[in-house]
Amino acid sequence: MINFPAVQGVRGAVNVGNLPAVQTVSGSVQVNNLPLDGTGRLLVALPTIQIGSNALVLRSTTATYQGDLGGRTGATQKCRAEFPSSHFTTGPELEAAYNSRGVVWLTSETDWSWIDSLSRPDCFEWLATTNTDGSRIDGDLVREKGTRLFNAGPCSDPHPILCAE
Repeated sequence: MINFPAVQGVRGAVNVGNLPAVQTVSGSVQVNNLPLDGTGRLLVALPTIQIGSNALVLRSTTATYQGDLGGRTGATQKCRAEFPSSHFTTGPELEAAYNSRGVVWLTSETDWSWIDSLSRPDCFEWLATTNTDGSRIDGDLVREKGTRLFNAGPCSDPHPILCAE
């Protein structure tokens, strides 16, 4: 868009009106200065109605970790470092939300994130990346709903942690 005035300091309320209706554009549109996190992902604020709903809200940490998360407690502490009211997500919790209250995904559609299955000793209860003999230990990974939602992966691979609110 053109013909906007230079950025100005404002006190009080601002009412923006008389903007053109939605336009169809052929070609490309360049948008600058969008809020991004440290990895270049677009930051989006949830509308109050979604936050206030009973849906399970999922976010992936921007930091990546291997299977030694300091146990389940350490994993939740890592979640809370980025999302203060969150906890380390479990597979049963995610499956129950799908079947009842719904899920709001604020994660990548392609990146895998660590999740706690609770059904097997993932990464030795999230305290190790490999067996003492150096052999591989697996943990559970998840990505946004679609094909192959859950997948096992080596605990030595770095991935974000899936955090729930």
